[in-house]
Amino acid sequence: MTIADLKVPGIQRFLVNLLAEHGGQYEGTNRLCEQVPAKSKDVMRSLQKADKYKLIRKLKSGRCGRGHKSTWTLTRKGWRYVKS
Repeated sequence: MTIADLKVPGIQRFLVNLLAEHGGQYEGTNRLCEQVPAKSKDVMRSLQKADKYKLIRKLKSGRCGRGHKSTWTLTRKGWRYVKS
């Protein structure tokens, strides 16, 4: 896949497949953004949309502030999306 092919729906598909390849979980939003060959603002928008559509879920390891790390996980709906 090239960078030109990845618009917001394509990025969502790429993210969901990337999470599935890593066992359904990926730790760190910045690390996840670096894995996708697209602009970081488009990746963040895709993460928000995928969270809105309940394909993925974000869990924070800390309460608030700088020490936390987000863990992105696939939901059941996300696994069904990958299999289809």
